[in-house]
Order: sequence, then C-alpha cells, then structure tokens
Amino acid sequence: MGVGASAAVPSTVGILGSNYLPSKRKNRVMSTFGGGTPIGFVAGIISGVTIGSDLVYKICNLHALSAVSKDIQSAAAGVFNTSLNIASAIGLATSATIVSSVVPDQVNATKEELLKGYHAAFYFAVGISVIGLIACVFLKVGTTKEHITHESRGDEKYLQKN
Repeated sequence: MGVGASAAVPSTVGILGSNYLPSKRKNRVMSTFGGGTPIGFVAGIISGVTIGSDLVYKICNLHALSAVSKDIQSAAAGVFNTSLNIASAIGLATSATIVSSVVPDQVNATKEELLKGYHAAFYFAVGISVIGLIACVFLKVGTTKEHITHESRGDEKYLQKN
C-alpha cells in the first residue's frame, strides 16, 4: 500500500518538477497532478475493490483473526489495521529518506541525478516486495480451537455450555 505510493509519487513529482521551468505552466502541471490524484484514487478504488480488497486484505485479515479466540478478535483487528498503517508510514518515510540521501540537493539537481534517487527508492520498494513474497512461502498461520482456548483459561461458562 505505502510502498507503491512511495515509489510513484516522489518520482512523478521529481520528473514533472524537473521538466518545467518555474512558470504558470509548471504551476498548472503540478496542480493538475495534485488534482488528478483524487481522481486516480477513486478510479483505483473502484477497479481494485474486488481484486485488492477481496483477494488480499480480507483474506489476510480473516487468517489473522482466525488465529485468536473470539473474545480478543476486536483487539486483533485493531492490531492488524494499526500494523498496516504503521508499515505504510515506514515505507513512505524510508523511500523519502533514500531519495534524500542519494540526492541531497534536490532543488539544484539535474534530471539524471533526480532519477538516480528515484530509481534507488524504486529498487528499495521492489526489494521489500520480493522479501515479502519470499516470506509468504514460509509463513504459516494456524487457527485456534475455541474450546482449547477456553479450557486453557479455565472459562467455566463456556465449558458448561459444551
């Protein structure tokens, strides 16, 4: 989520900013990009709702929640969403830091220097994605049986019902 944005937005802003001299045209180009972002966001949501949400987010969330007992699933959902948002923020911050470390003076940098920084941030994003895909092969999420959890805690109400 955040890694894609961290790879695309700095690159786009850098390319647009370096291709236009300060003028009204540059202002129009940058404002069009800024105004087009919500349109792209909405189009991405509409097209990605079934693919992204149903196939990735919901399945991951269901697997994560099935690993805990029902009485703490609300807390687990909060941890899941918080982790997702923190990871997005870390991805954006790290990519911005990589660009800044490769190109310290972005205002006076040439197009080639800026692209070098954006390429570095992109390669970072690709590397993190590959690491995530490899980790998914070895990741094993189990489910908890409700009666085992209640028995281990000594939950008498649940044990009397069953």
